[in-house]
Amino acid sequence: DALLEFKSEFELRNPPEFLDEFIYDYLVPVDVNSWANSSDCCYWDGITCDVTSGVVIGVDLTFSCLHGHFKPNSSLFGLRHLQDLNLAYNDFNASPIPSGFNKLMGLRRLNLSHSWFSGQIPPENLHLTKLVSLGLSSCFNLSQSRPLFIEKPFLVQLAQNLTKLRHLYMSYVNISPEIPQMISNLTSLRSIHLHKCHLFGRLPLNALLSPAIKSIDLSTNPYLESYLPELNGSNSLVLVYLDLSETSLSGNIPDSIGNLKHLNVLKIQDSNITGKIPISIGSLSHLTSLILSSSKLSGSLPSSIGNLSYLNTLSLSSNNFAGEIPSSIQNLNRLTYVDVGNNEFTGTLPPNINSLSNLEYFDASLNFFIHIQTKFVNLVYLDLTYFKTQEPFDFGIFWHLKLLKVLFLSHLNATTTIDLNILLSSHLKSLTTLGLSGNHVSPRNMSSVSILSSQLNRLEMSDCGITRFPEFIRTQQYMSIINLSNNGIKYRS
Repeated sequence: DALLEFKSEFELRNPPEFLDEFIYDYLVPVDVNSWANSSDCCYWDGITCDVTSGVVIGVDLTFSCLHGHFKPNSSLFGLRHLQDLNLAYNDFNASPIPSGFNKLMGLRRLNLSHSWFSGQIPPENLHLTKLVSLGLSSCFNLSQSRPLFIEKPFLVQLAQNLTKLRHLYMSYVNISPEIPQMISNLTSLRSIHLHKCHLFGRLPLNALLSPAIKSIDLSTNPYLESYLPELNGSNSLVLVYLDLSETSLSGNIPDSIGNLKHLNVLKIQDSNITGKIPISIGSLSHLTSLILSSSKLSGSLPSSIGNLSYLNTLSLSSNNFAGEIPSSIQNLNRLTYVDVGNNEFTGTLPPNINSLSNLEYFDASLNFFIHIQTKFVNLVYLDLTYFKTQEPFDFGIFWHLKLLKVLFLSHLNATTTIDLNILLSSHLKSLTTLGLSGNHVSPRNMSSVSILSSQLNRLEMSDCGITRFPEFIRTQQYMSIINLSNNGIKYRS
């Protein structure tokens, strides 16, 4: 009866508009409509019962399309035997989180994340001393609503009361009144995710890096200061995920980073980190994502990077890296995304990059490369802006790219003239974006209607020395962005 009454407290609507579309790819809505008095609730979708007593011990209503105000005296609080409660990804219409959850004293896992709760998180719920996992993350794109926030001494009480807590998720919650040192008291945690929590001040990160910690996300707290400590055998033995991006992280990447043998994801982009990538990075044999972009790193890439055989994402853009791309990169045959743009790399792109058959995104723009010997195969996105080859550019390297959607070739060398028929041939029929600005584009065949993809919606051809309007543009029914500025096109009435 309590479950049916709880269901009746809400409308069942379409999924909330504030949820990102990617949610739909991996969440299947619980079928609350199947709940009926005529059947045993233990067989209802989302309900788990104790096999001996038959009492309800688990309620999982993740992404159940519940909509409405969450009552302070909700019938849900009558389910006193609950051990697991998941209400994530619903729409509770900016309701405050009720303090009534503290009646469910047997709870071990509580997840209220991304369900449009608002206001202060009640400290009364910190009396749930059996909690192992607590999810209170706020909604990530509700800029006009009052976000969730805490008041002092919430984290102090959390550390004192929830001594069994292993997993804490409070992303998008305003934690700014609490000083970061309070976070370092949470030494029993296995996972801590505090993305975009308005944290500021200095955090002693080494306190969080306990031998049992597996996942740390402190990203998008731009005023949070910290540094990567020495990572020896006594800490972070099982760390899998580390995201310190968009923080005021400073110092160097220590050589001891190689001791994180289980690390899958390392994200420290948009930070103040300096120095070189240490050779020991090649010891991270389980690494799948290495994201170091928009920082202050320098020096050459170590050839040991070719040891990262599970790597699928490599983002090094907007640093001060120099020298040549090591040929060992050709060993990374799981790579799907590579961005080395806006650095000071020189020399030739490794000719065997074309052996990376899974590579879909490649950005080598704004560097000092002088030669390209490879023919790409399965790329969807390619940016070679400011690729200053010493000889005329060989456009034949693109003819195998039947899947290519985005191509930027702006500001190539002065000896290159672009003939659209030769560049695009008959193969590039999937293009949606083409950037050729700053090149000399041949006026020959500019009226052709067959050279461009019928899907083209963005064309950048500023400063290309053309004097007549390219007639082929008129046939592009999806075109929404056209840039023909700084040309000599004459208007004809």
